[in-house]
Amino acid sequence: GEISEQDFAGFLDTVVTPLFPDGLTVIDGNGQFRASANSAVEKEKAKVLILLYRFDKNASDKIEEIRGRYKSRFNQQSVLRVDEPVCASF
Repeated sequence: GEISEQDFAGFLDTVVTPLFPDGLTVIDGNGQFRASANSAVEKEKAKVLILLYRFDKNASDKIEEIRGRYKSRFNQQSVLRVDEPVCASF
């Protein structure tokens, strides 16, 4: 089912922010995927979480913890992860 804004905000506050306290960005989106059971295209609201961090094993483990806890808490089959090197400045 759809995850409420309140539930997602609570997840950010209790899971993501303690692991990455320096900041993050969340973008609202619309996603779709092919359901494996009946091959129908399922559409749902989506959240894109952007984390800028120095890549190392510790950071990677934290992201995997976030993904695992999200899947467990919200009964999700998968949570996409994309890593890409960037040059950023603030």
